[in-house]
Amino acid sequence: GFFAVYSKVDEDARIITVTDEDNGFGISESVKDRVFQDKVTTKRYGKGGIGLGLVKELIERNGGRIWCESELGKGTSFYFTIPYRVKDHGIYKQ
Repeated sequence: GFFAVYSKVDEDARIITVTDEDNGFGISESVKDRVFQDKVTTKRYGKGGIGLGLVKELIERNGGRIWCESELGKGTSFYFTIPYRVKDHGIYKQ
């Protein structure tokens, strides 16, 4: 299957957006609404999971946000943003 991770820098807003996408099975709406909670898994036959709650908390505590978009049978994209300071910009510039 297809899997890609990439980022883009919005210099005006001073935000970096990271995208992680695949062309897998997708995530149902019922799971998508809970995917950022602890112990929720997107695996069809998985038993529990660690969830993305800690990731969401870390991103939001640092001024970013995280979300996902998915279509069953077509795949899922996760996005998160993080702000950057002007003096750090060179670290992230592609």
